[in-house]
Amino acid sequence: MMFFGKGDGKPVRIRAEELDALLNSLFDGKLGNFEGRAKSILNALANARRMYEKACRDFDALKAEPEVNNYWRDNSSVPRTQKGFYSTALLRILGSWNPELGDGPNTYYRYSDVLSRTDSFIDETMRANNTFRNVMFAYSRYFGDFKSTFSAIERQRDLMRDAIGKIDKELAEYSLIKGSISKLQALSEESGANRDRISALGSMNADWDAGAREKELADGISAREKEFDSINAEMSRLRAMVNSLALPLERVSKKFDHVSGKKIRLWDFLNDPIGRIRDEESMREFAGLLGELRISLESGIIESKNSEKTRDVLSELMKLDMAGIAASFRSLEARKKEIEVVVNDYRYALARINEGKNAKERITTELESIKSIEDRNESEIRSMKRSIESMLAVSYGRRVEILD
Repeated sequence: MMFFGKGDGKPVRIRAEELDALLNSLFDGKLGNFEGRAKSILNALANARRMYEKACRDFDALKAEPEVNNYWRDNSSVPRTQKGFYSTALLRILGSWNPELGDGPNTYYRYSDVLSRTDSFIDETMRANNTFRNVMFAYSRYFGDFKSTFSAIERQRDLMRDAIGKIDKELAEYSLIKGSISKLQALSEESGANRDRISALGSMNADWDAGAREKELADGISAREKEFDSINAEMSRLRAMVNSLALPLERVSKKFDHVSGKKIRLWDFLNDPIGRIRDEESMREFAGLLGELRISLESGIIESKNSEKTRDVLSELMKLDMAGIAASFRSLEARKKEIEVVVNDYRYALARINEGKNAKERITTELESIKSIEDRNESEIRSMKRSIESMLAVSYGRRVEILD
């Protein structure tokens, strides 16, 4: 790509996600001498491995008897059997180690990976030697090739470590810029997520504009509550009007019920005339009982302390349109239930609007917080871009302009 070249005095424009590839290319270019030496060490290490593998296979094929001390004198088959286990362990450990360059972002990391894998191989081999130290003693005179080839691997490993250690300055420069690039990329990713969230919250906030609907619901509740109060007042007026005529007849109606012995009692009607008169049949029963009471009073069967006043009250009660009053009362009750349902619905809708208003407040608070964070991020991103541009120019002589 264009930015891998040296370029002229004009800054190369580059995106933040391309910075890692550019840095690794520049770092590799600065490690020319190191790579030449490291390749030579790597070749020597591969050669030492081949020699060590031959020594392992020769030892595995060895048929010689072990040298035994007093401890093994009566049972020399033990070190002979363990020799096979030891050989198998050595070849298994060797098979898992291959001193070749693997994948990595740059030369330093690829050779550091070889060093790490070689360290692991040497450590695991030393643990196997410790486990089978009696075998090593019993076959010590056959370990010359082992020692020399394994020592050659250790020497090349030490040379690789030394070569890598001599590029500390270049590595420090690389690591500093690499850390800044990683932070810039993380901030850019966070900034993108913040912008998406700001957009989403803005859309949600715009949806919660229910001022007109809120007023409409509140006015509706107020109007229906007034109607509800008016209905209650009318129901109380009707009940008071009926009770003013029915209740004074309590004593004579109870006497009448006792004397007549009827199953349907007059006092049950008079105690709650509006509740008892539900249809034409109940109205006829009530009117009939009142008529019989009047006859009983006029004939003297039922006596009253103030018979004239009692007859006047009874006459007024009989003139009332009780069926109409009871029907009106039931209609008013039904309307009250309708109003209660509507008011409850309106209150539920208002509660939802209030929830929305609370949500809007929370959204507004979150928006302000995210915008504040995003302002800081953008400022830091601009500062980090300028810093990375400066470090690349100073450390690698490369002028770049990091795009927004």
